[in-house]
Amino acid sequence: MRLLTNPGSNLSEELIRRYRVTVLPQRITVDSVAHDTRQPISHDEVDRWVKSAARWPTAIGTTAGETLLALQESVKDGEREIIIVTTSKKIINSYQGAEVAVRTFAATPQGQGVKIAVIDSTVTDVGAGLCCVLAGEAIKAGLPFDEVVRVVTTATAQQRMGVAISTLENLVKGGRASFLRAFVADVLGKRPVIGFEDGAMNAVSTWSRRGDMLEQLREWIVGQFPGKPRVLLGLGHTGESALAWRLRELMKDDFDVVATLQRPVAPGVYLHAGPGALSAAVMPVGDLKWLPSTLEL
Repeated sequence: MRLLTNPGSNLSEELIRRYRVTVLPQRITVDSVAHDTRQPISHDEVDRWVKSAARWPTAIGTTAGETLLALQESVKDGEREIIIVTTSKKIINSYQGAEVAVRTFAATPQGQGVKIAVIDSTVTDVGAGLCCVLAGEAIKAGLPFDEVVRVVTTATAQQRMGVAISTLENLVKGGRASFLRAFVADVLGKRPVIGFEDGAMNAVSTWSRRGDMLEQLREWIVGQFPGKPRVLLGLGHTGESALAWRLRELMKDDFDVVATLQRPVAPGVYLHAGPGALSAAVMPVGDLKWLPSTLEL
């Protein structure tokens, strides 16, 4: 069984090797020059693009043709069961490209009898990364294809992700927030906490520049879950890893954390979130019929 995903899932090289993941192409286009986000791109480099580009850089998802090529190569390698995990279809077009690729591939002789599932993580970055980790662990454990899909889709439906934003500039210039709303928030000294709801980004709370972004982000995330569920926790930061670990310590009182995936946010996410952003993804796993006995991330 083979797992495919996009760079927006933000997996480390170690996890890519551990789960034999094929990472599909995805790009940031800067003044007509495409930069493949499978290659290392620092936050500093993204900042330079933002400051110097004539037009706002654009994140472009994986095309149907690129996914189709990956499917063909996987089958040549002997794979007959393939799972594709994408970042939310409401923020980038990788999911739609994957669906077109699967339909096209299924109509070819090479695609006959091949099982393929496309799973929309409904989130991005470390949240999508948690979906890949769960899928990878289930595949390693030898679960049948249909059960792997069921486990991941069940957990994905319960996952919640929030992002605390420190600067409004990237959201506004990138077209993710209206200028007027951002201007009012700036005057009032507020910054948004963005939550993923049904795959779309919405402002779910605010925090004051003189206040504590960790507490507001934690408060919204915790409010999405009753009790103290067992969870996988994902934390994304823009350079302040100590801040992410502080949030993890705060959330240990709210959740039974099985494992934590902590990563600097992916370049495509950083392009819109900007410096100082902090994200948290929580995936409940206590009600799953299967869970890895040990998990080191």
